[in-house]
Amino acid sequence: MSSQRLATETIIISDETLISRRSLLSGTALMAAGSLLPSTAIGALGQQHQQQFRAITKSLWVSKTSLNQLPDVLTYAQRWNFKTLVYAIPPHELMNLTTVDSITAKQINKARRQDGFKFIVLSGDPHWAFDGNKIPKEVQNLLKVHRDTGGLFDGFQLNVEPHVLKAWRGSKRRQLAEGYYQLIKSIFRETKALKLPLSSTLYPSYARVAVPSLGSSILQSVVPYLNDVSISAYRNVPRRTFRVASLTLRQLSRTPVPWWLGVKTQNNRNANKTSYVNKSPEYFIESLSKIDTMAKATRARKHYAGIAIQHHKSVMRLTGN
Repeated sequence: MSSQRLATETIIISDETLISRRSLLSGTALMAAGSLLPSTAIGALGQQHQQQFRAITKSLWVSKTSLNQLPDVLTYAQRWNFKTLVYAIPPHELMNLTTVDSITAKQINKARRQDGFKFIVLSGDPHWAFDGNKIPKEVQNLLKVHRDTGGLFDGFQLNVEPHVLKAWRGSKRRQLAEGYYQLIKSIFRETKALKLPLSSTLYPSYARVAVPSLGSSILQSVVPYLNDVSISAYRNVPRRTFRVASLTLRQLSRTPVPWWLGVKTQNNRNANKTSYVNKSPEYFIESLSKIDTMAKATRARKHYAGIAIQHHKSVMRLTGN
């Protein structure tokens, strides 16, 4: 095959995600150069991989982490050029955020105003979908903190995911789909009143499962109430990620809603397929570069926001502090 033909060959990822080899040339050239570097130990990435990782627009999801560790999280985020933090604040620590003058609130505000971070608060439970008309207590408490501190958060991220429930695989799927839709609407009314952007994770099956009363998919039903979404198409091979996300991206391409593509780095039951936890740091970063390049070539590329990495403790082990 001639070099000219190679440069114009088209790679088909799925029926909805087409990427030309020409659009990949610059990215693959960098990856090829990086692959020639000697293998590096965790925390000792080569300069090429460090630059690749910093250059990617990405958010860092932080869970099961005390606010006492916020300075360490911010230091890591600053080093690797994360500009968005999605933080699950431990409920028992909300008392430390009751006023804008509290030590932790001052730390968050400094990070936002001086260092340019967006601080998004994260919460969710799949059981919330059983009663979508009710605002969960955890949500009420976080919104109260936002009010009492004069607008401490830059956004509210929901991670409800009713599909993980056993009931989803039985006769209650319809109830859960309706409840999830009503939940998004109910919380949206509260966040809109506070001028607080609302986001949610979206599992790929939500593009296939309908909200019966609306006659549209869950995704199409809830997107009008969201300021951005995070797609949970977790796979540790970039091409497979886009294959799983294909229908989701097709539906999102018809909307103006910004979207993030989720990446898992923690251990879980299906880690061999869904997580980068057991991959090398070099493979992880090269895969992120490929994902970023592919995302910018999809039909929904206009509103691509970046890669959402879950979660911070495991990615720190991959990249080093």
